[in-house]
Amino acid sequence: METPTPPPTPPVVVTDIDFATQAALWSSDYADYSPGMESGIAFESGLRDLPAPLTGKGLLLGGRNASDDLLMYAFSAYQGFAPDTDYKVKATVTIATNAPDSCFGAGGPPSALWLRAGAAPRAPAKAYDPALQLVRVNVDKGEQAGDGTEAVVLGDIGTPDAGDCLSPTYAIKVLPERSDAPVIRSTADGRLWLFLGTESGFEARSEYYLLSARFTFEPQP
Repeated sequence: METPTPPPTPPVVVTDIDFATQAALWSSDYADYSPGMESGIAFESGLRDLPAPLTGKGLLLGGRNASDDLLMYAFSAYQGFAPDTDYKVKATVTIATNAPDSCFGAGGPPSALWLRAGAAPRAPAKAYDPALQLVRVNVDKGEQAGDGTEAVVLGDIGTPDAGDCLSPTYAIKVLPERSDAPVIRSTADGRLWLFLGTESGFEARSEYYLLSARFTFEPQP
């Protein structure tokens, strides 16, 4: 009897995202707050011109951390993966930020927004958690500076290039991929939902712009 030929290993998939031209493919939302806080959070998102001295456009995410734990996130569905296949999901993300990394603020410095990246085999959606009495998202993205099983922290949004605490200015920051990225299984129709977001320990309004991202999907044995 002949030994069956094993199926070929799926190729590595690399996806480059330019938010200036692809923001319409992404949805934005927020979570980790108690019902009734919505007006105080004043969440804002969408494609915007970058503030001076930067030029171009980016996907803005902004809001006030009224819950002491505000999550602001963006997501998009991508197809073309091998079905029912485990992929290590690595991401390098470029943002525009005006958070100096050496300032102090209520609850933490303005840089205390941890940016995380990952993916999920389902569309991110909000739901009320009666045990915690919070509106949560159905992605295991971790808490504060901690990792989850579907997203990991790439770093915070603070940068010394944003000037000083009294007169911050916008600058570009690159958050590199992690080798210990999460492993996510694609759906039966070869789909994954890419996920980017920040969780805040800074108890005031904050905002940043997603400029670009490179997701690398490495099939796992």
